[in-house]
Amino acid sequence: MTPQEWVYKVCDRIHAKGDETVTNEAVIRAMRGKQRNPGLARGTVCLHVRNWKVEREYKPRLDVCVLPEPMQAGLTTFAGAVWAAAMVEATARLDDDRRRVEEERIATDGLLMEMGAQLEKRRATGKLQDLEVVRLREENAKLGAEVVRLRKRLDHIRAEEYWDRVMREIFALIPPRGTATAEEILPKLRQSTRRGARLHREPLDLDTLRKKMDVRVHHGKFFVRTKDGAYQREPRHLAAMAHGET
Repeated sequence: MTPQEWVYKVCDRIHAKGDETVTNEAVIRAMRGKQRNPGLARGTVCLHVRNWKVEREYKPRLDVCVLPEPMQAGLTTFAGAVWAAAMVEATARLDDDRRRVEEERIATDGLLMEMGAQLEKRRATGKLQDLEVVRLREENAKLGAEVVRLRKRLDHIRAEEYWDRVMREIFALIPPRGTATAEEILPKLRQSTRRGARLHREPLDLDTLRKKMDVRVHHGKFFVRTKDGAYQREPRHLAAMAHGET
């Protein structure tokens, strides 16, 4: 039996029992209690556990005893309403930016067409001067640079909207009174979320995930980082959500 097969077998057994979450520590603890333990390095075990979670699309059972059921139902309804309102606002803001960029693009195209018509007319009459040619080319270069700037700005807006959605999904994945590491969070993200990263310049991997989460930690939003490098929900952010703030 290969090391990967052995780790997968232990993960399947823990998951089938259903009395604890499949974590690196749980797998290592289970393997130490077996006489056939192949003596794998901790890093190797963690790598196989991560791959197992991805292949099995593993999602741990939620702790439903954190709050009474009526409060859980109310919190779920409230969170859904907050999320819907946030999405409406974000969509409206993105639509405004897109509309403004499109208006600027149309105006730029119109100006370029006008300048082109003027250039052709002057060429036809033979009165176009060298200095005017230089000026028109400079203006054309400036307009082209402005179009590039606006496109980059729109890409930046789209990327920020995407990463905010990722952070909200992670916030919902972290237990209200618990913690989670980036290694534990990444496999739990929805497939659609991971596919969405392909539309942006930064990949959705562990390094990028930590960087994006640490930026929120630095600004006191979404998360707090513990001494052991794990993340937990930011209490002030949770309170802001409870009061309907973004």
